Amino acid sequence: MKGPRLIRPLMLLGLLVMSIVVYNWIMNPGWQSTAMGVILHLGAFLLGLGAVILDFRSMAEELRKINKRK
Repeated sequence: MKGPRLIRPLMLLGLLVMSIVVYNWIMNPGWQSTAMGVILHLGAFLLGLGAVILDFRSMAEELRKINKRK
């Protein structure tokens, strides 16, 4: 029985982007007071979150196909 791929580059990249954004938000409080800093952080975080969600969807599709073969 073949399982879903365990190495998920898109998910790892998304988690890395989100963790870097959170780190920058905490370590650079000056960016929290500017509108552009908030927009950049929010955009980058949403980009990482989108990558994670997209990879979860593809993993769910792989699992569905595997269960359908049984």
